[in-house]
Amino acid sequence: MSGVMDRVDMLPDGSVLVVDFKTNRVQGPAVDEAAARYAVQLDAYAVAAARVYGADRVTARLHFLYPDEVRDRSYGPAELLQAAEDLKKLADEASRCDLRNTPIRRIPGCDRCYFAQLCGFAAQEPCGFFDDSPESDEDIPPADYAG
Repeated sequence: MSGVMDRVDMLPDGSVLVVDFKTNRVQGPAVDEAAARYAVQLDAYAVAAARVYGADRVTARLHFLYPDEVRDRSYGPAELLQAAEDLKKLADEASRCDLRNTPIRRIPGCDRCYFAQLCGFAAQEPCGFFDDSPESDEDIPPADYAG
């Protein structure tokens, strides 16, 4: 797992504020729905920030740039411990999965992904996001795996 925190602030009270900027164009109830999909990401950022900065309180914030709304998730010692345990369970489950033969689906986000070379999409033409190719997500066979 990897991630990049867009902004991290040490606050005067010793707590940490982690901000992740989102470009989702959502409004109304869709903001809360989108925020819920980032719960694991916020947990990971909060646990990482707490460990790196030695903080026992972290606020993880999603800042949806369009329509300029924020959603905060606060973590105290108990919430940080629970988040760390949940992340470990998730990692343990993922480590037991063999995804080498899972069909990879190219989506418009592939064009912006740092890891496109790992799944073999870097050498392919853009799909939908930057050009006028079809929006359908057809299964694409996985890249050749060494092993």
